[in-house]
Formats: sequence, C-alpha cells, structure tokens
Amino acid sequence: MKKIIFCSILIITIVACISSLCLADEIRGRVEAIDAGSKIITVSGVKVRSVNAVIENEMGGRADFSALAVGNYLEIEGSFTGAGEMIAVEIEKELGGKEVIKGRVEKIDPENNVILVGGITVTAAPNARIEDDDDGPISIEQIPVGAYVDCEGSWSGALAFKAHKIELD
Repeated sequence: MKKIIFCSILIITIVACISSLCLADEIRGRVEAIDAGSKIITVSGVKVRSVNAVIENEMGGRADFSALAVGNYLEIEGSFTGAGEMIAVEIEKELGGKEVIKGRVEKIDPENNVILVGGITVTAAPNARIEDDDDGPISIEQIPVGAYVDCEGSWSGALAFKAHKIELD
C-alpha cells in the first residue's frame, strides 16, 4: 500500500513539473547587477535567484555562475515568486535577441492599457498586437486574469516593459 501511495505521489509530482515547464515563466534582457554571494541576478529590476539553475553559454554548453557578467543578454526560465522576483531553472547566455516576458496575468488596467505579469508592469503600445491563443485579435479587456501571456517588446525601466505584441498561450 505504501508503494502505491508513493508511486501515485511521484506520478502526480512529475506531471505537475512537466505541466509547469510547458508554461514556464520567462524573461529576456540584459543583466544590470550580480550578487555572487547569494547568486542573485538583476534584469530590468527583476531579482532572479539562480542557486540551482542550469546555466548555458552562448554555444549551448554548460557554464558556471561566474561566467555571467553585467551587460550579458540572458534568457531566463523559471517561476515568478513575487512582485519582480523569480527563481531560475535555466539561464542561457545569448548574443542578443528580442526582449520577452512570459507569465500569468495578475491584474489588468484597461484604462491605461496595462497588465501586471510577475510584478512587472507591461504597457501595451498604442499599435500593439494583442492576440488570443488562436492568433485572433482581441482587446486588452479580453485578457483574463490568470491567463498565461507571451509579451514581446522592450524594457522601459525597472519592472516596466513596453509590449508591441501580447499573445495568450
């Protein structure tokens, strides 16, 4: 009986982990600060804890935390844990690319064309494309709180992002 319960818990845990990885939170941007002692990286105001993260260099090979530097462009996957805080699972150094935020919508302010994702204020640009999960156009009011979104655009300040595209996933 104990084996059945253990196996059931293990299967549920594995399924939950796989499900969460399919919709992992993500940010892409440049490193502003590094605290080597606590292994915290700051990207546009987002504090990223990276204690157990897998770190990859630009060629896809493994790298140590010491290989990261202020100014590096990173793709960070993990989970938002609070306003402007994230735990990294995977960190990839890249040569550059588009800036992105992926995560769940916490709040919507349609009057100001703003959504809150992981404590980051995402403002839709006046000409932003906002799409449902079938790539159909929708308004910001139609984005449900709790929906998972993929935002493309650029960092406009600490914990501030200007999106030219917001897509429901």
